[in-house]
Amino acid sequence: MTIQTGLKRVVTRWQIVGMALNGVIGSGVYLLPAAAAALLGPASLWAVPLAGFAVLLLALCFAEAGSHFDEPGAAYVYTREAFGEFVGFQVG
Repeated sequence: MTIQTGLKRVVTRWQIVGMALNGVIGSGVYLLPAAAAALLGPASLWAVPLAGFAVLLLALCFAEAGSHFDEPGAAYVYTREAFGEFVGFQVG
């Protein structure tokens, strides 16, 4: 006697894309610190907080720029206002 579970044994295109993204991000979690340690040695302990601080500054810049505009669009809107339609389109 066999038990039927009713599960389909197929993988869709989007599930494959999701698994590929998971592999890329997952490998970054484990391989990037090892590569940083190989390149920087003991200074690699400070590389992550330093990179986090750089990202914090970038987020604060986006927050400041966002406070000057009422329309949605984030980087596209900021770039369009600063450099014109063509560069804004490229960023968007």
